[in-house]
Amino acid sequence: MREQRLQVNAVPKPREQPTPLLAKTDGQLRLIRAIKDNQQVVVSGPAGTGKSYIPAVMAADWLREGRVKQIILCRPMVSVGRSMGFLPGDQLEKTMPWMIPLIEPLNARLGKSYVEHAIKSGKIEVAPLETMRGRTFKDSFVILDEAQNCDIEELKMLVTRIGEETQLVIDGDIAQSDRKDSGLSQLIRIAEKYDIGCEPVSLTLDDVVRSGITKQWLIAFHKENL
Repeated sequence: MREQRLQVNAVPKPREQPTPLLAKTDGQLRLIRAIKDNQQVVVSGPAGTGKSYIPAVMAADWLREGRVKQIILCRPMVSVGRSMGFLPGDQLEKTMPWMIPLIEPLNARLGKSYVEHAIKSGKIEVAPLETMRGRTFKDSFVILDEAQNCDIEELKMLVTRIGEETQLVIDGDIAQSDRKDSGLSQLIRIAEKYDIGCEPVSLTLDDVVRSGITKQWLIAFHKENL
C-alpha cells in the first residue's frame, strides 16, 4: 500500500531528450543562433515560420537541462476579430486558451503531465503581459507572444524587467497587428538605432514551413495587401 501511494504521488519527470531542434530554413537557423548568442531577441514574421514554436522548444530544452529555473509565457490579451467576451475561471484559466501555440510545443517536448505539474509548481508561469509590471526575472526563459499587439510602453516595461541569466524572446507579426500604434516595429527600430544587445530577426514568406497551402494563402494575401 505504501509503495502504491508513493507511485501515485510521484513527481512527473520531463520527457527524455527528444530529437534535436533543426532549422528548416535559413531564417529559422538565424533565429536559433540569435537565441543562443543574445540575451534578448525580437523576431518578426508571418504565420507558420516557427517564430513562436522555436523559442518554446528551446525554452523547454533549457528547462530540462537546468540552464534556466523557470519559463515565463506571456502575451497581450487582445482577441482576433470579435471578442469572445469574459472567460470564466481564475487568471490561469482565463489565460490558458491564449497560450495554446506555446503550450503545445512544451507538451510535445517535455510531456503533458510534466508541463501540467510545472505550471502548478511555478516552474512554468502563464500570465498576461499586464501582470508583468514591477517584477524582475532571473534565471528564466521569458517569451512574449503576439507582440504586434503591444504598444511601446508595454514593451518598454517588459525589456527592462530582465535580470541576470535570463533569456527574453519577443515574437510577432507586424502585418497582423490589431492596433494602429504597434510598438513592435518601434522596438526593433530603437534596438537597431542604439546598437542595443537585442538581436532583431526578420522571417519572411520563404521561411513558412507550416504547410504548402498555408504558404500559398500567405503569398496571395500579401499580394492583395490583406
